[in-house]
Amino acid sequence: MVVLCGHVGLRLCMYREQDQPTGRLEEFRAQVVARAVIDDGADWTADVTVDLHLDWTDLQSGIAGVRLRNGTGSWSEWQSVAALIEWGLVVGDGVKVVHVEYRDHAGNISDSASDSIQLDQTPPTGSIVLNGNDEFCCDRAV
Repeated sequence: MVVLCGHVGLRLCMYREQDQPTGRLEEFRAQVVARAVIDDGADWTADVTVDLHLDWTDLQSGIAGVRLRNGTGSWSEWQSVAALIEWGLVVGDGVKVVHVEYRDHAGNISDSASDSIQLDQTPPTGSIVLNGNDEFCCDRAV
């Protein structure tokens, strides 16, 4: 079997079956195509709850379920596939990665697809100093 994989937003693997006696390549089949996009591809969010836009294709038995995880955390339970899933990120500012895997009706599990987003829940800080930080002033122009 020859496997060719590529990844540019979508995870697609193609394989060819090779006839053992003749060594002839017989056919091309597409395995699961998987994609996950957080909050429509936004770079930043201030909310730990995000929308995952999922896209999948399986040309054989069809997709039976999906599971998700944050970063290197544990996988969620398998659930029904949906084009949009609300998902909770891990609390704390920084880059957050969400992974998704799909399972088809034959029990095959796709390679993991992922997307990332920067979580920023820290409000900006700043200060202002007027008139050299004097307590009082007699002039309107400071």
